[in-house]
Amino acid sequence: MNVLLKIVQGPNAGAEIVLAGGMTVSLGKGDSCDILLADQSLADLACELEVNDERVRMLLPGGVEERLEPFRVKFLGETTAIAIGPETGAWDELVWPSRNVAVASDAEGGGEEEVSGEKPEAPASGKSSSGKRKCCGCGCMVALLLLSPVLFALLVFLLWPVRSGVAKLLGPASGHVRPVAYVVHDAGLAVSGMVCDLAGGCLSGREDAGAVTPPPGIKDIAAEYGLSCAETNGSCVLSGNFSTRAQRLAATAAAYAARPGVMLDLSDDESMRSAASEVLELVTEGKLAVHSATNRVIALSGFASGAASLKTALEAIRADVPHVRDVDCTRVILAESTGVAAAVGQSVADTGGPTVKGVKVARVRRDKRKSAAPKMPVVGVMTVPYPCIVLKDGSRVTEGAEFGGFIIDRIGADTIRIKGPEGVFEWRP
Repeated sequence: MNVLLKIVQGPNAGAEIVLAGGMTVSLGKGDSCDILLADQSLADLACELEVNDERVRMLLPGGVEERLEPFRVKFLGETTAIAIGPETGAWDELVWPSRNVAVASDAEGGGEEEVSGEKPEAPASGKSSSGKRKCCGCGCMVALLLLSPVLFALLVFLLWPVRSGVAKLLGPASGHVRPVAYVVHDAGLAVSGMVCDLAGGCLSGREDAGAVTPPPGIKDIAAEYGLSCAETNGSCVLSGNFSTRAQRLAATAAAYAARPGVMLDLSDDESMRSAASEVLELVTEGKLAVHSATNRVIALSGFASGAASLKTALEAIRADVPHVRDVDCTRVILAESTGVAAAVGQSVADTGGPTVKGVKVARVRRDKRKSAAPKMPVVGVMTVPYPCIVLKDGSRVTEGAEFGGFIIDRIGADTIRIKGPEGVFEWRP
């Protein structure tokens, strides 16, 4: 009886050899084998096949004998697999055994292997090693979580000297914190755990927070700038006079920052002198001039053609120069008499208002003024910690922002430069 040997897997897959009955053939990678295979995992002599009339026996090295059943696949080495069947006729479907069972059978040299078409279960050793790896990973994570507080405390302990050195470096030498922290508060900036001294740097929050005084109130502002504070039914009015425009603008900004919406009656000698000089230049064509302006009293000097001309100039000052309390005309020379000037000045001062009864006010038209700058609201100016305009509601406008249809180009202590469609203006609030 002849038998057909097929190599169904491995480097020589597809090869078919007819084995005649009564003969014995050897398989392996050695040159002395009858059937030379290219599988390098095989031994020089992998096995011998003995064909008899009744069966085919496989003789393995070491004297182990195994019977080959038709259509059942047998593994040789790691990749090569063989099967036997009839030389002629159709073959049934091959039955593949478990690869692990086949290898174990080859190693142990046992008898016939029990094969089945079902896939074998994964080895228990693989499951146990995978479980060990998972348990090891979980244990590492738990240990890391437990050690996190300890590591954090160690980090804080190591960095604490660095933190103390930085606080000493940034803090003022005297250790005194000037009460200007309200500037940061009013600006809407969130400062958490840190007290800022705008003049000296930053200090640590918890240790030095007790040294910081609360933001100044409106009465503190009045005392600081020498203003009178009249409060009635919750409404407060600050009044006073300053020497320069910059002082008035700084006081206005501080008052609006301390209490948004506070009523102000503030003036300064510099602005009053400038406004009165402009009015007299337009009304009298330079015949009258401002000699001095102090504490809301304007002193005039120059020449007036008559009492009517002088009175017109005084009424123009009353109308266009705010906060004027009195006008001193003792230095004005009249054409009729030198004594009329003082009398007229006193009569206008006694009216206590912007107009004189029975006399039409000679208000200067705005289109005749030298400056074409638009009318702007009353504001305050802060130059520290950054230049800004403080509005009545406490809000702030910085350089480069839009305000009243104009762009704030530069903010000075007493002058603000604005840009608009008509050009650049110097605004003196």
